Amino acid sequence: MDIEDHHILHENIAVIYEKEKNDVLSSLTKDYTSLIICDLKENTVQIIKLDEKAYSTKLNRHCYTESMHHFYDQYLIHESCPEYIHILSREPLMKRLRDNGNFELKDQIYPNENGVVNISLKAVFLYEDKNHFNVTMAFRLWMKL
Repeated sequence: MDIEDHHILHENIAVIYEKEKNDVLSSLTKDYTSLIICDLKENTVQIIKLDEKAYSTKLNRHCYTESMHHFYDQYLIHESCPEYIHILSREPLMKRLRDNGNFELKDQIYPNENGVVNISLKAVFLYEDKNHFNVTMAFRLWMKL
């Protein structure tokens, strides 16, 4: 096997690995409309999965604080979770996740064209170091029973 064949083989293996990784991620998140990774110390968001049909406007794809405020202002029925901004503010959220590792929050949203009126947010601590505090957040929508 020459160097070019080795390079092609390596690229093919990388493509297969990436597809398998995406298939696993899709199977694990099929019940969630969105999945994000946040660095609360850096105040950043990385969108892993976003169902554009579930949310009619775009979230800020970079800033955690702006994204949470936008979601609160555009989608949530404020009376269903008056503490939303405080609960999901960076410092209180980091403390809660340090203490518990994860938590879930359920709220009501303004109905979309599919009649969805409830949302569940699950936040899970990933890791912390001097400059980073990473969490993953998964959002699931459902209709009122």
